[in-house]
Amino acid sequence: MGKKFAIGLIIILLCLNVLFGFYIVKRLHKNTPKESVEKDIIVSVQKPQGEKVVITSNYIGVVQAVNHTQIVPYISGYVIKIEAKGGQEVKKGEILAILQQEQYLAELSAADAALFAAKAEFANSKIHYHRLLNAGEQAVSLSEIDDGKTAYMNAKGKLKQAHAAYQNAVLNFKYTYLTAPFDGVLGDVSLSPGDYISPQSKDLMKLVQYNPIRVVFSITDKEYLRGFKDDKKIKVRLRLSDGTLYPEIGQIKYSANEVDKNTSSVAVYAEFANPEGKLLPNAYVNVLVLKEYEDVILLPKEQVIMKNDGYFVLTVQNGVLEEKQVEIIGEINNEYAIKNIFAKDEFIAYGALQSEVGQKVKTEFISAEK
Repeated sequence: MGKKFAIGLIIILLCLNVLFGFYIVKRLHKNTPKESVEKDIIVSVQKPQGEKVVITSNYIGVVQAVNHTQIVPYISGYVIKIEAKGGQEVKKGEILAILQQEQYLAELSAADAALFAAKAEFANSKIHYHRLLNAGEQAVSLSEIDDGKTAYMNAKGKLKQAHAAYQNAVLNFKYTYLTAPFDGVLGDVSLSPGDYISPQSKDLMKLVQYNPIRVVFSITDKEYLRGFKDDKKIKVRLRLSDGTLYPEIGQIKYSANEVDKNTSSVAVYAEFANPEGKLLPNAYVNVLVLKEYEDVILLPKEQVIMKNDGYFVLTVQNGVLEEKQVEIIGEINNEYAIKNIFAKDEFIAYGALQSEVGQKVKTEFISAEK
């Protein structure tokens, strides 16, 4: 009986000890201050610093001759002499070939003689008519005066006709010389002395102007609307097929007067000096369009958020994290060039999350070097 009592007492003491432990833990937990669940959002920020940058855009262009033409005669005739060779560089007005001239020289002589006779007839009729006028109506009849006037007017008309015929004969004689209409380089000359040629003849010789020369490339309709062709700060350079940079700087002359509906692009025509003939028509080149911008913000690409409705950057203004839509001007290395539309009290946020937009944040500034 005494043993059972002892065991029961031990069990009762153990239970009281456990209950006392629970009581102590509960009191300690009750007296402990509650930790704050919310943590402060700390964002690194930087003041936007606008700077002057030059952005290079790349396009594929094709070289075109400013002027090119097939040389054909204005008149028909036999070739008696070839003055030029294929590949020769010629100047405007330089003689390329000569046609048989006897027929046109004879026509010129006849026209000259007819003009001389017409001048004599005109001079005689003029003197006779003025004599009749000076004699007066008492010495000559009105019909004689009218006849004199008619003869004078007919002689005047014949003189004009003779003069026109002479000018035409002079032109025809000049046309026996095939001359270069502009400075350029000849292609293959498929002519031989004795060939009979006419204005309908084809592929006799082709003349291409090399200096200056034109490069055509296409820009998007959006670039055109930004005033691309009217921007005086644009410079155009070329990279040739061997990778070298063409030394001459081009000038944009004009753009196409319509948008290509298939590509939504506009053709742009730039002109380059080509003194050494390095640029050949129909060659493809890499067109580098360099444009200078003022007050531009450069941001790493990972800082820019792309959405369906545009590009956005996280900023902090008045202690609140915000999302600001921006305009991308171009790219430089691994950075976007952004138009500076930031307010004076607005800072660019680094390392922030989109899910935190609209929340109050604490900021820590980072230097411009970083």
